Amino acid sequence: MKKTYILLLISSCFLSACKNNIQSKKDVSETELAVPKVKMLANNELRLIELNGTPFERGLTHGKLLKNEIQEIIRLLKIDIAETTKEDPDQFIAYFLEQTDYKTSVLKWMPELMDELRGISEGSGIDLETIFMHQLGDEYWFNTKDILAHKCSSFGVNKSKTQSSMAAQNMDIPPFYHGLQTVIKINDPNSDKKMIFL
Repeated sequence: MKKTYILLLISSCFLSACKNNIQSKKDVSETELAVPKVKMLANNELRLIELNGTPFERGLTHGKLLKNEIQEIIRLLKIDIAETTKEDPDQFIAYFLEQTDYKTSVLKWMPELMDELRGISEGSGIDLETIFMHQLGDEYWFNTKDILAHKCSSFGVNKSKTQSSMAAQNMDIPPFYHGLQTVIKINDPNSDKKMIFL
């Protein structure tokens, strides 16, 4: 009789472990299905990604999804810096960030942006300083060869009874960015604002 109870106990543990393993695999597969993917639009010439979660989580997803593209654009940016400044790109980036100190303002007024950049950095494998420098396109161009060479356009629309307010701006980018354009839709759980970037 004792043998029967022991056998039933072992069988019960085995079946429970199998059930947990199957459930675990199901949870993993559902999680994998929920992971955002890059969608291709416009005859595969335009990427679309949708980001959710905290600023860091959105950045991490962004960095992972577009890791190859981010690494390529950083490579091209560093070539541009070297040709424009005649300096080592990494040394120039460190010097530029130290002299301009944009980071202090970002941390003061919009720290969530720095959290997002930390996520992009971790996801893409590019150091945070370089990722931050990449966000300073106008500041870099206006302080080097392209000062006053181009102007961006912006517009805003007031909200009405049937339409929310809108704001938009374009950015004239150098040719080496072409072909890497991406539409990014951000869903912020703490806001009813919809943010779409190209």
